Amino acid sequence: MSSLNFVRRLSFAFIAAMLLVTLAHIGNAAAQTAPAAAIIKLNVQEQALFDKINAARKTAGAAQVTLSPVLVDLTRYRASDMAKRNYFAHVTPEGTSLMDWLVARNVDFQDAGEIIHRNTYSLATTADQAFQGYFNSKVHHDIMLDPIFSQAGVGMASDGNGKNYFVVIFIQPY
Repeated sequence: MSSLNFVRRLSFAFIAAMLLVTLAHIGNAAAQTAPAAAIIKLNVQEQALFDKINAARKTAGAAQVTLSPVLVDLTRYRASDMAKRNYFAHVTPEGTSLMDWLVARNVDFQDAGEIIHRNTYSLATTADQAFQGYFNSKVHHDIMLDPIFSQAGVGMASDGNGKNYFVVIFIQPY
C-alpha cells in the first residue's frame, strides 16, 4: 500500500471516528433535552411559574426556555430536600452545590444558574408570589431573563407546615 493510500485511509478512519463521537454527543444532548411535556407533567404551581418566566423572557426579548426532564427532576429533588430538612440555601448543609448536582446527573452544560424561593402563601397564589420575588430581585431577575439559557427545570415542594419551596434551574447546553 502506498503511503498516500495509507494517509487517506487513516484520515477516513479519523473522520469516521469523529462523526461517531459527534453523533453520540448529539444523541446524549437530545436525550437530555427531549420535550418534557410528553415525559413530565408539571403541577399547577410549577406550570404557572414556568409560564410566567417564559412570558417575562419573551417581553424582555429573550428566547423562551424549554423544559428539561433532568432539570425538572433535579429541581423537585432540591425543593423537596429543603422542605424536608428545613433549610433554605443554594448549598446543602453538607456543602453540595448546583454544579455538583449537574455533574452527578451527567448534565452537559456550559453555563447554569439556580434561583430559589420560599413563601407561605396559599397554593392559589404561591407561584405568583415566587415569580414576583424573582422578578423584584436583581440577581434572580438577571438569571431568569439571561438570554444565554435555553433549558430549564421548575420544581416545587411544601413542608406540610405551610412553607412552599420553589427551585428553578437554567442551563445552556454545549
